[in-house]
Amino acid sequence: MKASLPILLVVVASALQAQENRIIKATIVDAGNKPLSGATVYLDGDEADARSGKDGSLTLQAPNAEATLVVRKPGYVPASIKVPQGGEVNAGTAQLRQIKSDEDREAVKAIDLQLYPRLAGFYDRKARYKQASFRTPDEVQRSAGTVTDIIRQKQGFHEMCIGNRQGDLDCGKKSNRGPSTIYGSGSPGNAVQQMCFARVWTDDVGPERTLDEIHLNEILAIEAYPSAITTPSEFPGGSCVTIRLWMKRAEDRVPVRP
Repeated sequence: MKASLPILLVVVASALQAQENRIIKATIVDAGNKPLSGATVYLDGDEADARSGKDGSLTLQAPNAEATLVVRKPGYVPASIKVPQGGEVNAGTAQLRQIKSDEDREAVKAIDLQLYPRLAGFYDRKARYKQASFRTPDEVQRSAGTVTDIIRQKQGFHEMCIGNRQGDLDCGKKSNRGPSTIYGSGSPGNAVQQMCFARVWTDDVGPERTLDEIHLNEILAIEAYPSAITTPSEFPGGSCVTIRLWMKRAEDRVPVRP
């Protein structure tokens, strides 16, 4: 009889856990009511391991409590769904429209700050530093290539230099001023050519890495400044391009089984 006690306790614990969770279903569509696949769901601010399928359907297991689902897909304005407490529930249909206006971008910003409060500084500088280059979480998700490729797309960053672990130097495309160089201050006749080395700041607490070792899917947002004059005082020491990377963190994501 004593040998069966541990098994009985496991069965009781599993039954209690099952009672604490429930299934939530929803359907994700675009402005024309066509199914949207690949939409991400956030449960009370935490990203869940659940994506909408080809038919727009979304299913996830969640705690049996009142909750708010935020559904988002790159290029679309997120939508929120209130889910009441109870058993298995169909949360209905979430309609996402494409981002087209400043009003849409403000709506995306509001959701970003709700999900990632630490991006307040990012959006504050984005509003103040017009000569800098900013990539929001939505824009990063829609980007392709390497981090360096994305930053170099904007004027003023084409020739920045980055080094890798092997000691090689990547300074981008050549220009009519010579390979991988920029002019220092002063008149053109007295200007001295010098390489523009990018200074990188990050909130990553892991091992030190070079820029070419950081993958785009690790990054939440990017801000880049083309010169020391345009760089905020929060990031001192740079003589040329300064880059601030906002990294994704473990606490940004919670595993919720579909």
